[in-house]
Amino acid sequence: GAGGGDGKAFLPGAAAALGGCVLSGTFLSGMGAISLEGLLTAGEAVPFVGEVCKLLHRLKKYADDFHDTDEECRRLSVWCLGMMGSFSRLAKENTQIDDGMKSLLQATRTSVKEMYDLVVARRNSGEGGAGRAYNFWTTGTYLEKAKLVKDKIQRALDALMLRVSVDTRLDVQKVLQRTDRLPAMDEKLDMVLQGLGVIDAKIDQLLKFMERRSKKDARHEKRNDILSHYAIARDKIKLDAEPFASGGSCLVYAGRFHNQEVAVKVIHLSKRTFKQVQGLNEGFRREMGILCKIAHPHVIRTFGACMDDAMELMVIMELAERGTLRDLLKARRATLTNLERIRYVQ
Repeated sequence: GAGGGDGKAFLPGAAAALGGCVLSGTFLSGMGAISLEGLLTAGEAVPFVGEVCKLLHRLKKYADDFHDTDEECRRLSVWCLGMMGSFSRLAKENTQIDDGMKSLLQATRTSVKEMYDLVVARRNSGEGGAGRAYNFWTTGTYLEKAKLVKDKIQRALDALMLRVSVDTRLDVQKVLQRTDRLPAMDEKLDMVLQGLGVIDAKIDQLLKFMERRSKKDARHEKRNDILSHYAIARDKIKLDAEPFASGGSCLVYAGRFHNQEVAVKVIHLSKRTFKQVQGLNEGFRREMGILCKIAHPHVIRTFGACMDDAMELMVIMELAERGTLRDLLKARRATLTNLERIRYVQ
């Protein structure tokens, strides 16, 4: 993020360089300074979510003051910005905060406040020198508190992510993946203290990792382009009242799309855990990326998908009114010759 003064989106000096690397490819890096500042300000205005964001901002602002001398403060600053951005993005689609969500957010706020107090007390105690500074960030007290805060934040974000669109959920998940290890200071500083040779090796590993990630991101972008092309708005689909078939994770309804009879495969997400929803979303996107590209007279056509409802996913397909091929063959007690099989797959 870039900005000026004490802006929420502002990362000073070396923290900005670190943030540019860590947050590269996320929705945060794609936003201009003014847009990002507006998003974070809007997040702070949301009840309960805003209280967490304001404390994260305080922690970030404190860390910013020492970005010149503490690598740990630079890491903390970037992490705070990632969490503020994630909460603010999710808050845009969470207009109703129920009692359970309030309780989660209040517990998160308390935990972030405790972390802030711990970090400030460390600086105010007058500890100095690289060795003692390093010792603070790698003490059991700090690492346990950092882990507790991360866990509380993750639980709150997971709950909020169940109520947003698929695209928003994926955007936030990417930020969380990129910032996940920043607060665990012992995982990098021990390598930094071993010397420049190790640092050079780590940089080389980082470059290779970023290259692999770039290729992976390119594949995701290509898949998302395909899905965007075949996206269908929910209000364009009319479903029958009752499903006519069911599978392991879905119900299948007859329906209408552009005055055409269609089959609509519906995957309900409301009663699933976050990990189940995450797995279903990933599998759904992979499947749709393949199905939408298939055009063959002997394969059921896929018209597109509806992904704008956080509680369900839909696939809109050609309706095979005579039932399944298996049922048809069974009813006729027929078998296909090898020549007929070859003809059907050509």
